[in-house]
Amino acid sequence: ETVLGCKVEGDFFDALQDGTMLCELLNAIKPGTCTKFKKSKVAFIARNNIQIFIKGAKQLGVPETDLFETRDLYDKQRLSAVIQTIYAVSGKSRKIGFAGPFIGVAYSDANKRHFTKEQLAKSRSTVPMLNRGDKKTSVSSSHDSYGIVKNKDVSAQKISNVQGVWHQGSKRNLAASSYDSYGIVKTKENKHSNVQSVWEQGSKKVDVASQHDSYGIVKTKDSGKHSNVQSVWEKGSKPVSHQRQDSYGIVKTNTTD
Repeated sequence: ETVLGCKVEGDFFDALQDGTMLCELLNAIKPGTCTKFKKSKVAFIARNNIQIFIKGAKQLGVPETDLFETRDLYDKQRLSAVIQTIYAVSGKSRKIGFAGPFIGVAYSDANKRHFTKEQLAKSRSTVPMLNRGDKKTSVSSSHDSYGIVKNKDVSAQKISNVQGVWHQGSKRNLAASSYDSYGIVKTKENKHSNVQSVWEQGSKKVDVASQHDSYGIVKTKDSGKHSNVQSVWEKGSKPVSHQRQDSYGIVKTNTTD
């Protein structure tokens, strides 16, 4: 608004949608950057105006990565990219002698390095830091290669011959002890008692004269004979009578049609 000297009425992106205000912004920064644009609500003309602005921004030196696409503004698909482009245009305007005002920061200057052939050849023969290995350790140093302080006996390589708790193994069991190596009380005699446990004894013995079988069901006198009596399930459904209800209990009407 300050650069163009006009006030945006209503929605900001609606005012930019036809691209004319953006083209006028580039002409204010550098006259003659954008030409052949006109204000119109026709989609084709509005899109063409936006493309003219994008082409003019490239002429100012704005990188293509900082430019939005036509659909980002006209279809409002990515309005954040539109704001980024406006900031990029302001940053580039600092480099071409525009008096301002500005928003954002300026683009940094390129700092290119130029090396001679001798320097490039020397760099190819350089051993990377990772391949150089560890630092050289002095024999007379008080630290070893791991940075651990050495004592006087290390150089002589003397071994103390002292076993650690892990190397000593488990505790020794006395033969006269009342416990074995697992901590179980030992008996005086290792003979088998031949006593069966409850599980090994099996189920209880069934008395033939008992009134119950092995499942605890009462036995009848004639258990071997079939009664030939049908259960309710075996009898099936009830017979259908010619009454007012059918076999499903639905009332029948006079006319079956």
